[in-house]
Amino acid sequence: MVWPARVASASHNSVPESEVAITEMELLEQNQRRLASLTGRMTTILNGFDRRLVKLESSILPIHKSTQTLSRIDHNVEAVQKNLEVSLRHYGVVVDDEPAILRGPDPRNPWPYLELIQRLSKDAATKKVTQGTQERVKSKMDMLIEQGTRKITELVREYTAAESRPTDPMAFVGTGTTAPMPSKECLTSVKALLQFLSTLPDAAMGSASGLSVALQAFSAVRSVYLTSTLQGLQEHVLQVAAQMQNTSVRACREAYVEYQRGAAALQEWLLATTRMIQQEQQAIATLFDGMKWDHLRSSTLTKVLQPLITSMNHALPIILPRLQHGLNAHRFLVLDFVGACQAVLGEDVHMWAEYLQPSVCDARALVDAYTSSRRDAQLFFPEFLRDIKVIPVQGDQDVLHVGVSDLSQLGMKLLRGMLPFQDVILCVLRDMGSKNWIENGWNTPDASATTYPEHLWSEYCRDLVGTIASSLERSVAAAPEPTIASIFLLNNLVYLQQELRGLASAMQPMAVQLSEQWLAQAVRSARTSYLETWNPVVQSLVDGGSTPRPSAMSKLGALGDRTPRVDPLSRFFEHIQNMSQIHREHRVHRDMGLADSLRDDVIRLVGPLYSVTMAKQKNDKHRPPRLSVQELEGIIAQIFA
Repeated sequence: MVWPARVASASHNSVPESEVAITEMELLEQNQRRLASLTGRMTTILNGFDRRLVKLESSILPIHKSTQTLSRIDHNVEAVQKNLEVSLRHYGVVVDDEPAILRGPDPRNPWPYLELIQRLSKDAATKKVTQGTQERVKSKMDMLIEQGTRKITELVREYTAAESRPTDPMAFVGTGTTAPMPSKECLTSVKALLQFLSTLPDAAMGSASGLSVALQAFSAVRSVYLTSTLQGLQEHVLQVAAQMQNTSVRACREAYVEYQRGAAALQEWLLATTRMIQQEQQAIATLFDGMKWDHLRSSTLTKVLQPLITSMNHALPIILPRLQHGLNAHRFLVLDFVGACQAVLGEDVHMWAEYLQPSVCDARALVDAYTSSRRDAQLFFPEFLRDIKVIPVQGDQDVLHVGVSDLSQLGMKLLRGMLPFQDVILCVLRDMGSKNWIENGWNTPDASATTYPEHLWSEYCRDLVGTIASSLERSVAAAPEPTIASIFLLNNLVYLQQELRGLASAMQPMAVQLSEQWLAQAVRSARTSYLETWNPVVQSLVDGGSTPRPSAMSKLGALGDRTPRVDPLSRFFEHIQNMSQIHREHRVHRDMGLADSLRDDVIRLVGPLYSVTMAKQKNDKHRPPRLSVQELEGIIAQIFA
């Protein structure tokens, strides 16, 4: 191609301007022809493209319609799949999970069961309820979770019950060992179940959490274990107390029921109770230590201990009711209760509140019973003395025989029964600080007496023995036969001496000394009174030995009077025979050499006078045959044989 500018420039100088114009026209014509040819080609191309585009459009339109149809089908398939998934999940819960949940866990391997509940819990927590079918599925899951939680709670109960069988409390109380408690394996398994339950929502058990329900199950099993284990021992305590009370109600005031310390097993009962409480506290501490449910420790321990404490609180009024008057052992039961409390819980039973402090159980009932019993025990001292004093009034038969009186026997039984409780009595006397049994009479208070409990106890033993002796003297004061009364008094006082010496090893030396001094004085007075009953015998000897010699006129009168002479010693032998008959029917006891010593005293009293009387009548030819002094001593010895 030749550009016009260059042609114009070349022909500007060589050719005329007309030629240049012609040339340019030719070039322009050529360019127009070429442009027309190009335009025709472009039109042809565009027409072909348009035809192809129409064909393409006709082919794409069905595809677009098919795509829209497929999109609608895909949406419908997705909806169907979602509904099918809900249906399949419901089917899986009902068919697969529900039977497994209802079967419950395997006690030997509960972990698969826990995993199943945990999976259901997570599915139920993440599910959004948008349709009625999904709501039914979630409701079914919640129901299965609740049932599974109950099954786990029952497993906790089963684990606990397996090691909560009642035992004999004497098996560990008598040997000094600790009370049994659930094993470490049992507590570890229960703790694992509790920890799993604490992860479940509270709605799993309705209004209460699964953890709370499981702890209640644990508490119920352990509380039944405690009450069942101690039931037999508590029934024994109540039975012994009932026997004491029934006897005291039926019998008269002076009736005595023997009671040995420890017969009611009060100390064993309290010791077993405290040891089992300690073990329960340790078991619950193992369950709660390091766990987030520690705030439930106090309430759980309370539920475990409350039935036991309630049973004990109900038993205390039965064991320690209002005391009846009389020489019955019910008072000794109270002293036994005080001693048992002091031995197990301390002198002021402060340890009982310490044992129950982690719980909210009421500790006041036992403390109040102990305080009341210790206060009532202070009234026992004058009551015992009053009980002794009424026995002779209701025992008039004591003056009809010379055996050991019921008064002496019961009085010494009373003293003997008090000796095992000396430690308790000393505590009570320390509370008193002074005598409270003083009455007007021989046992007047000593201003210089010390208030130490040991001294008070010694003085009380003396006063008790003195009350017995004074009551014996008072019971025979109006006896018609002084000899029988004296024998009765001596026999009983010597019996008291003998019994007191038998108790000396169990009594404090000062108490024995004071009591023996009192009895020795009473025996001396009784011996003097007894020897005074021989005054008629002695007087008859004096009268027989001092008979005046007859005068001459009396001799002449006697010749005419043939009546026999009266023996001046006949009254003496009559008195001897009378004393022999009395002693044969009312014998002096030979205990502690009483009969022998009285025999020697009587021989020393009568023998010398009889020997003097015999010497004065030695020259009397008309006296009847006489007994020798040795023969008279033999007769006197037979009286005391």
